Formats: sequence, structure tokens, C-alpha cells
Amino acid sequence: MKKWMLLFIPLICLWTQCASQKTAQRKAYENKLISETDRLIGQLDRMSAQGFQMLRRFQKIKADVLEKEKKRLSEKLGKRHPRVKEITKSIKENNKLTLALKTEIQKAEISVSDYTAQIWLVHGRVLNGQSLGVPGLTVSFFDQNQNWIEEPGYTITDAIGYYALTYCDKKNENPVLPETKELYLTISDSEQNILHRAGEPLYVKFGQIDYLDISIVDPDQSGTPPATH
Repeated sequence: MKKWMLLFIPLICLWTQCASQKTAQRKAYENKLISETDRLIGQLDRMSAQGFQMLRRFQKIKADVLEKEKKRLSEKLGKRHPRVKEITKSIKENNKLTLALKTEIQKAEISVSDYTAQIWLVHGRVLNGQSLGVPGLTVSFFDQNQNWIEEPGYTITDAIGYYALTYCDKKNENPVLPETKELYLTISDSEQNILHRAGEPLYVKFGQIDYLDISIVDPDQSGTPPATH
């Protein structure tokens, strides 16, 4: 049995216990189940990040070797020789893979805070045209009439373009935002210009995590709060 499969044995046991509980006790088990799932996913992400880091080191070695070989062949055969063109193509492909690995490492290193059945989390990264994270942009929710929905607040993307919005039913009563409310994830710049607005709405779902990566072009990188109406 592989190492990552062993991580889920305690989770399966906890899920079995949760299913066997009466309604009054089930919520406590649900919270434990969510917390344990979060912890195990974090372990898997760390394992993935380590694997990606190792692969990235191999890619760096490969890139150095290709560059040295290109230089050697260029001096021997000329820059227009087919062998030089072929190795140039290999260098470009290797660079693309290196960039993709960097993105995957950043995603794997994202740490999600503990959450419960009373929290809805929407998180992800805002990326530019080169698939690099964009810092300093405002992420928030708007309704279908383009009004800012203040209850979930807003957040600013960090150094790798990561954002996280949480909405918590603190009193465990009827929330201000009903599950039928349409919420459109929106990205804006420092001048409150809309850079992206989701075409499909999200809905409040306590105990659920939604991960969304968003690609934008030529963003301004200085976040400010959304304007109220």
C-alpha cells in the first residue's frame, strides 16, 4: 500500500463513526471530519510540493546542459544548423515546463486555515497571461446588479496571487446571505476598474470549499476596497 493511501485510514474510520451517530451528535463528528480532511490534504500538498521541487531541480540541471550544448554546437555548426534549431526548441519546451512546475509548487504550498461546517471558503489564485500570480488585486463578490456584497468582505491577492474569502455563520442561525443568493466573484484594480467578473454565480454553502484560479491580462497591482453603492 502506498504511503499516501495510509493517510486516509483514520479518515475512513472517522467517517464510519459519523455515519453511525444520531442527528444530535452528528454535527460534532462532521466538524471533526472536516478538520481531519483538511489536515490530510495539507500533508498531501506538502508531499506534492517536495516532489515538484525535486523535479524542478532536475529541470534546472537539464536547462544548464541544453544551454551548454547549444553553445557548443553553435560554435561548431553555426546558429542556423538544424541540430542547433532542434536544441533551441528543446530549451523553449523545457522553459515552459519549468514555469508550469513553479505554478504547481506555489499551488501545493498554499495553506488553508482550519474550517468547520459553519464556514464557506472560496480561494484560488489570480494569474496573468504567463500563468504567474498577480499580487495586490482586490477580490470580492458582487450581485447581478453590480453591487458589492459586503458580508463576505474582500481580500487582496498576496505575493503569489493567492486570495481567500470566507463567510461564516457565526451564530449558527439563518445567515444574512441565503443559499439562493447569486454571488459573482469579481477582480478589480486600485482604481476600482473591473478586471474580471465571473460569468457563473457561486452560492453560499457552509462546510464547502470552492477553489478557483482566474486569468486576467495587464492588471494594475495595488488593491483597494470595492466601492459601495
